[in-house]
Amino acid sequence: MTELEKLEYRAKLTQKINAMADAIGQVKAEGRNTHSNYNFVGYEQVNALIRSLSPKFQLNIMPSITDSTETTFQDNKGRQVVRTTVKMSFLLTDTETGYCEERFSRGADQDTMGKSFGQAVTEAQKRFELKLFHISTQADADPDTKNTEVIPASKPVNKPVATMAEYLTAMKVNPAKAFEAMQGNQSLMVQPNQTIETLNRDQQEFLNTNINWFVQNCGV
Repeated sequence: MTELEKLEYRAKLTQKINAMADAIGQVKAEGRNTHSNYNFVGYEQVNALIRSLSPKFQLNIMPSITDSTETTFQDNKGRQVVRTTVKMSFLLTDTETGYCEERFSRGADQDTMGKSFGQAVTEAQKRFELKLFHISTQADADPDTKNTEVIPASKPVNKPVATMAEYLTAMKVNPAKAFEAMQGNQSLMVQPNQTIETLNRDQQEFLNTNINWFVQNCGV
């Protein structure tokens, strides 16, 4: 395959991804996290939409697990918790031309009943598909009503946070417990004196994805 042919096939694959994203459109957040009081788009919603639209747009997503790590620790209630982090690859295939490209995603979750691995896999796949098709995780306003509530943005922190330990403390997370929970995954491990600006892309994604979990399980 010449470089020009590859670009043409890639363009067709991208066009199908964009067309499918447009067909999915806005998705109402039907899931509800009662602990942290927010709505979210559930995996079942995303999976059902993709399964129904994939044949029409001749697009296939083949997931596979490339790596996983497990860490055992004790939560604030004294329970033994297993936290699993997985890395997955996703083969995007244009079933019309056979052209494919591989992409990657990570996911992490924890459980006290042996379900952390499956939950981490679901999280990694869901996050990848949400980003691939630009699916918002915010509840969409009902177009039939004028009584919509605007949630104000959080106020900026006046004093910049310099290090990871300071950032976690500001978020009411016990730094020692948080760093202990991260010990099982060296590729994502950060140091207490490491600044936010020096985090690599995977570390930033890991922190953004899991900060709510740290607040709930490693809080001060």
